[in-house]
Amino acid sequence: MKIKTLIVAIAAAFCALFATGCADSPTDVVKDFVSAAQEGDFTAMKECTTGDLREFYGTIEEEINKLSENEQEKRRKKFIEEVEGDLEDIEYVSEDIDGDKATVKIKNADGEEETIKLKKVDGKWKIVDIDHIS
Repeated sequence: MKIKTLIVAIAAAFCALFATGCADSPTDVVKDFVSAAQEGDFTAMKECTTGDLREFYGTIEEEINKLSENEQEKRRKKFIEEVEGDLEDIEYVSEDIDGDKATVKIKNADGEEETIKLKKVDGKWKIVDIDHIS
């Protein structure tokens, strides 16, 4: 009986893990993406994207996974250092949802605006494109 309980608990944990993924609203997905970028977590960044962006972060993830653990950590730290200033003090300006498409406008610490385009894929918002405005 204990084995069945353990199997059910593991199955429930997997369901919860796959159900969460990126968040429910477009803005929450962008926040998850930014958080993942701040941590150098390319897997999480990939999960928040679709199309060419997903392929881009998937390629980075594959290349990093080929490296030794020490080299992987060095690459992540370098990436974090490179994007650090761009990802600090982001202001979430607006969110516009039109059916299965959405845009989230953000402003960084330098006052530059970007529009992040999202679309629903299998019922979840995913980032499609990031356009630099200023």
